[in-house]
Amino acid sequence: LNDGFAAAIGAESVDALKEKVREQFEQQMEQSRNQMIDNQILGFLNEDVDIELPQHIVFNETQRQVNQMVSRSYEQGMTETDVEGSQEDLVKSAETQAKNNVKTMFILDEIAKKEGLTVAEEEVSQRIMMMAMQQQRPPKKVARELRDKNAFGEIRQDILISKTIEFLRSSAKIT
Repeated sequence: LNDGFAAAIGAESVDALKEKVREQFEQQMEQSRNQMIDNQILGFLNEDVDIELPQHIVFNETQRQVNQMVSRSYEQGMTETDVEGSQEDLVKSAETQAKNNVKTMFILDEIAKKEGLTVAEEEVSQRIMMMAMQQQRPPKKVARELRDKNAFGEIRQDILISKTIEFLRSSAKIT
């Protein structure tokens, strides 16, 4: 580890490289900490609230979960026979996850309403710009595709949920 190596990977010096790595670790630690807090908050909300869930929404979310689980299974090297053999467990697991997801969304939506949290058009535009940068595509093209899929509502909902979770995290008393 020397300045030549540091320069080869885009750092000014070994010290600058060490500082950059330290910053990345600190960011990862903060993200991990926030994720743990978010999980505890959401777990508490789900545990403490009992509501009747619309079956058609739970069914649609279950289908989405099954599709994701099957895709992950194939990515992990499972064969079609393996997936078919575990289909019953997969559906049960997906249904449980779907119920939790739907319940969480209803709870977070209600909190957002009570707290007056909203999503501005500028926030939607920023999210589309970020998506375009990640995909390395022109923002107008990404926006057009999203509009054609009627996905602006989904993006708006994702932003609102993120803002609500952030609100809850900032309001939480951490012990």
